[in-house]
Amino acid sequence: MSSSVLLTPDARDSPVRGLPSGWGTRRALPGDAEHVASLLRGDDRLEMEALEGRPALEVLQGWMSGGSRVLLIRGEAAAMFGIVPCSDAPGETRAATPWAAMVSALGREDLVDMLWLSRLQINAWQRRWAVLQTVCDARNRFRSHCLDWLGFECRGRIERFGAARLPFDLHVRLADMAGCAK
Repeated sequence: MSSSVLLTPDARDSPVRGLPSGWGTRRALPGDAEHVASLLRGDDRLEMEALEGRPALEVLQGWMSGGSRVLLIRGEAAAMFGIVPCSDAPGETRAATPWAAMVSALGREDLVDMLWLSRLQINAWQRRWAVLQTVCDARNRFRSHCLDWLGFECRGRIERFGAARLPFDLHVRLADMAGCAK
């Protein structure tokens, strides 16, 4: 559940047709996880490991099992992303947890483009799920700022969360908040 969330080409979920020149998406392959995990930001790696208690590569490979996409920039895997429904029980709030992991080697322009595309993707997912929620390691300030920019609200801190029992913040975005994204 690292960093921002990105654009998928699924017609049902995608708010736009095009990506910047030299960008593309496809289904994630196992080698993508190895590439992205080897280039994670240090704080994102620490967050993934604190959350699940295993190496970041194993965490990312586990997240891939629910279906994931990879963002390619000039032919290189730059990020992996997906969304996991929280419950399929009838009558329950439609909620899901978006996740993403991106490489640390992005230039400023590519990072800005990725954040804008992430906002579009979050808006598309929000049409499908009334509640989007994720946790963020309280030490990961960059990710916390990205979640805020994407329209998530911090709804409190869980002092001892995940495998490492460290402070994590709960971030939530409700469908009625979607129009209020900054």
